[in-house]
Amino acid sequence: MKKSFLFFVIIGAIVLIAILTNPPVEKHREAVKKKLNANIQNTIKQSEGDDDYGLVDAALAFEEILGAKFALAMLDDVVSVDNYTLFSITIFDILGEKEVVGVGAFRNVYIFD
Repeated sequence: MKKSFLFFVIIGAIVLIAILTNPPVEKHREAVKKKLNANIQNTIKQSEGDDDYGLVDAALAFEEILGAKFALAMLDDVVSVDNYTLFSITIFDILGEKEVVGVGAFRNVYIFD
């Protein structure tokens, strides 16, 4: 009896901690912004390291960077969060197409690659 009671107390404490530490929407947006910035930096580094970097490739890289910068500017409109009390899900919504891009729990947000 004591073991089962202790088990339920521990589970209850974990659930309470998860509820109290569920990250807010701003933290999700910040995590998406960091991920987009990292992708922009990777695109720039890849374009600088390519010796056979033609005009078409440069235009495509610029388009990708511009698209990412545009996404950063519209971040508040395209990132939403579904809160499930114990955890939350980061959703990227562009033109009605919703995609789950991350999950938040215990004050952390993890954005998928």
